[in-house]
Amino acid sequence: MNVAELRARVEAALTGVQLGEYRFPGGQTAPALYVGDPPKGTTASGLEVLIYPTPKPRIISTFGGGINLKSWQVRIVNHDDGDLDGAMDAMGDAFDNMPTPQLIPEAGDIAEQMLFSIPDDPE
Repeated sequence: MNVAELRARVEAALTGVQLGEYRFPGGQTAPALYVGDPPKGTTASGLEVLIYPTPKPRIISTFGGGINLKSWQVRIVNHDDGDLDGAMDAMGDAFDNMPTPQLIPEAGDIAEQMLFSIPDDPE
């Protein structure tokens, strides 16, 4: 799976979830779903979905040697009163082999968020 395919799968998974909105420095707006980091000066409201552009490697030791398992990191940030639980359920339905996401509670200036680790599909 490449990052464009992952983005399409995440977007399809979240079809029934109200995503937030980006406001870019030039005043344009778009749904708050982005691969990588949005441009500097961009503001987000509601649920923001960030997809890291490259999979994260993890080496697992086995009796036959090490194997490299890769997973994609997806973060959903709740800037306001978005439906983070609904987003979590939708992602779980779409990615059945995904480990339990990690909840990061709101703390000071850090918004409540969920971190998903989606195993890469071997080709």
